[in-house]
Amino acid sequence: MTMNGATLRTLVHDSLAGRGFERRHANWYRQTKDTIQVINIQKSDFGGQHFINLAICLLPLWSFQDYPREEQCHIRTRLDALYENKEGVRECFDLENQTISLGDRKTCIHEAMTVANQWFDALSTCELVKHRLELNPKLRNRATLDVRRFLGIE
Repeated sequence: MTMNGATLRTLVHDSLAGRGFERRHANWYRQTKDTIQVINIQKSDFGGQHFINLAICLLPLWSFQDYPREEQCHIRTRLDALYENKEGVRECFDLENQTISLGDRKTCIHEAMTVANQWFDALSTCELVKHRLELNPKLRNRATLDVRRFLGIE
């Protein structure tokens, strides 16, 4: 199996199986009572590196019928920001890196999607989002002013 963007999307999709995400192009969506959660694959313009963007859209603030694009969401981060060892996860999604076997890449992607899923679970309701934003200044800085005002944090 040649490692390319399509293969990467397939591996991410397979890793998200059974977690409630629906695929639309290079995005995966899952809706909870209060949120739409988005996973987006972004390819670098300068090489084979790919970035996994995670985003949360609060439903009380979302006035459109369509799925939000990642950049329209209220809380956004990159998957590697959730890791202390950012280089390990970056290497996993760098398709120019041929030193990683397909099996190791599958394992890394599966583990990365588990980390993403845990992040989303911790932010699945407005109450949890408010609690996490109050405790975590870095996360609070990744939230839009609208979210902070809506939750009474600003």
